[in-house]
Amino acid sequence: MPNTHLLVGHGAHRVIALHGWFGHAGGWGPLTQHLNGRDFSYAFMDQRGYGGMRGSGGPYTVEQIAQDALALADQLGWQRFSLIGHSMGGSAIQQVLVAAPARVRALVAVTPVSATGVPFDDQGWQLFTAAGSDPAARRGIIDFTTGNRLTGTWLDAMVASTQQHSDDAAVAGYLLSWARTAFVEKIQGQQLPVLVLPGEHDPALGEAACRATWMQHYPTAQLEVVRNAGHYPMDEAPIILETDDRLRRRIQLAPEAFSVAGPAGAYEFHALSLDPSILDAYAYSPREGEVHVIVIGQNVDPVSDEVMTRLIRKFKLGDVAPLTDSVTVRRAQPVQFDVEAQTIVSSGADTAAVRSSGETALRPYIGTRARIGAPVYLSGVIASAKTADIENLVIKQPVGDVLCASDQIAKLGALTGAVAVAG
Repeated sequence: MPNTHLLVGHGAHRVIALHGWFGHAGGWGPLTQHLNGRDFSYAFMDQRGYGGMRGSGGPYTVEQIAQDALALADQLGWQRFSLIGHSMGGSAIQQVLVAAPARVRALVAVTPVSATGVPFDDQGWQLFTAAGSDPAARRGIIDFTTGNRLTGTWLDAMVASTQQHSDDAAVAGYLLSWARTAFVEKIQGQQLPVLVLPGEHDPALGEAACRATWMQHYPTAQLEVVRNAGHYPMDEAPIILETDDRLRRRIQLAPEAFSVAGPAGAYEFHALSLDPSILDAYAYSPREGEVHVIVIGQNVDPVSDEVMTRLIRKFKLGDVAPLTDSVTVRRAQPVQFDVEAQTIVSSGADTAAVRSSGETALRPYIGTRARIGAPVYLSGVIASAKTADIENLVIKQPVGDVLCASDQIAKLGALTGAVAVAG
């Protein structure tokens, strides 16, 4: 029986996602709603004993997860693919690499178990062993691994979810495999793109643990700490994962970031990874062997001279770009536009409050368009600025969509306009 799975997207770059010890294919939270389904195809797989695979029986090992993932890839017709693994899934994606290295493009590891397993003291091992049948033990583990900082309501919901979507025998069985299986010698030094995402508040598999393992095992690995999150970034920090465009794009682009750039996505990945002051990067090739990398800073301000120098050095003097590519790095040119609105509000409405709420609602939409080459649609301005108390809204500026070339980015200027009461 093929493993049950959730498919997201229809792009040419295929990705298999393997969940953690208390997870399942549908347990990745809001992340699945915000993936780039145009360029990527994602398969979120249920491991044996989880989700749609409850009652399937074992064996409950990370090696078997890897074999099931390869069988799923075969079923989908995916010869080559990237892998995302959360927690226990971090060990499993490495087992896929061991079993079929030629088929794996890249790894993205989220608060992951390493190829060394996890060392437990006696007290910790007793707690984790009890989790197979004891909901209180699962609650204690989730509380500990998220830094003892989240509400009881959330903890109870997480425990209820794992009970609903997993077999006790699977939870108990997998523990021995992911915690006590070491296979560093089988993956040490593998040359492929690896992005490691530890949670800021994860005391067990956080930054220190990942630097001591993953960053030592893979010479091309890059690490990005997920702020305001412990062991479950998909649940704890959905705002960061959904709205931190730089982080989300790096996750999406990581599979393209080979040891040399080549694809446009790789240049964008390396630019975004260089410095947090870079808001966006866009790369294109007008002709073979010629690459233009366009960058913009935070708040749609120009990137500093110092960062531009580092970018140029990275692409021209480092080992990122192929020798056959001639790379030009340029600043994006802001296209400033103003918004002027004529607003009619309902009788009795607070005009000052309506103006303030309209501006507050408009700015997030403008923020979503802060991408190089992205237009700002007049329809989007109208839809975001029109609140419940507004009877009529006329946008005098801009008079149409704000269009940007491939080296331009829209930047909001002044917000002005009059507010009048109907009648």
